[in-house]
Amino acid sequence: MRFMTLTELLAEKKTIILERWLGRILEAYPPDTQTYFRENKSPYSNPIGFTLRKGMEGIIDQILRPLSVEEARAILEPVMKVRAVEDLPPSGRVDFILPLREIVSEIVREEKRKDLLGQEWLDLNSRISRFALLGMNLYSECREKVNQLRIKGWEKRTGEVQGRRAEV
Repeated sequence: MRFMTLTELLAEKKTIILERWLGRILEAYPPDTQTYFRENKSPYSNPIGFTLRKGMEGIIDQILRPLSVEEARAILEPVMKVRAVEDLPPSGRVDFILPLREIVSEIVREEKRKDLLGQEWLDLNSRISRFALLGMNLYSECREKVNQLRIKGWEKRTGEVQGRRAEV
């Protein structure tokens, strides 16, 4: 009899993992927002929730196979753009990736498969950590862009005011 690997188990439980993970992420939002994000999956009426869910699905797919930095960046960048402008503390903007470890561990325990917590578990943890670090890098890049836009807007407004003073 062949036993299921950790990757196979997680692929089978992907929907459960996604829903639990989304629940943990949404805890940072007010109850009305949680309900809206959970129930409305339209990219048009709920672009933030759609982007977050799509990114989470991509992250799960990526941790189940060897990580390509280009693919990981393409998955995470839209999510981090959204997170960079949300009203959350900096740690709350990036730490949404790490609960994935706890959820995987819960799934393994529920399936009574502690034998899966060997090398494959360590490799998976490593991929999750790399995603978290990449998320931090992308968050920093996005915040820098937001700050540059603010400075340009401020400079433009300041220039307009000074131009009006010169006319007087």
